[in-house]
Amino acid sequence: KNWRNLRSNLMKKTILITLFMFFFLAANSFSAQTQPRPDYLDQPVQLKIIGEIKEGEKYPLIIFLPFTTGSAERYFEHVDSHIGLENYFAILPQGTAQIADYLPDFYSYLLWFEKRLMTDLKEILKDHPIDPRKIYINGYSLGGDLSWALLIRQKEMLAGAFIVGSRCSYVPNSRELKYLKEHKKRIVLLMGDKDLPDRVKGMENASRLAQKNGLTYWYWKFEGEHDIPYQELKKAYNLLLGRENSGDAVLPDMPR
Repeated sequence: KNWRNLRSNLMKKTILITLFMFFFLAANSFSAQTQPRPDYLDQPVQLKIIGEIKEGEKYPLIIFLPFTTGSAERYFEHVDSHIGLENYFAILPQGTAQIADYLPDFYSYLLWFEKRLMTDLKEILKDHPIDPRKIYINGYSLGGDLSWALLIRQKEMLAGAFIVGSRCSYVPNSRELKYLKEHKKRIVLLMGDKDLPDRVKGMENASRLAQKNGLTYWYWKFEGEHDIPYQELKKAYNLLLGRENSGDAVLPDMPR
């Protein structure tokens, strides 16, 4: 009887140790798969003053975001000549994003990125003559995915988003969609007609969601792959900034 009790106790201890090791290894495996927070998010965003800022006036602010293997500065250099504003503020977050920075856990990366951006943006708004009704966000690829998510999450602050070649993977809830509709937040979506199917599907899902919920949005495809569509940028920024009366922004055959 004593032997049976001893053997039973040993078996119980063995099972407990085995279970402990299993959960310990599983936890470490999960931790290893989750990417670390990138160091560049420790650096404050860069603020650029474009044109001439006059005392007593307020100006728009546009946030430019990085794309995979490309910095916000590089994206800004690609698009700035197409924006059509002479005087405004530009925010450029630091760092060159890599796939390992935001996968497999995009949501964690989004939260880290959002905290860095919003911490700096609130300070910038205190110290500079920025029109709080004219704060926009834009980006390509990863920058587009971040722009879509941040427009939704920071809907009270941002007036609109311009998104190129992105899956638009963040899923808004009904309350957020209602707010975007009621406050007429402007959303411009562009996708290359030969881009990867999962990107095309993601953006088409976003456009259908916008249409179903009555959001203020524009969506069309341009001829190309995963590219920045230079020939479309002037139209896109006209729409984002509320300049539909410009001839360059007239797109009668575009889904809306």
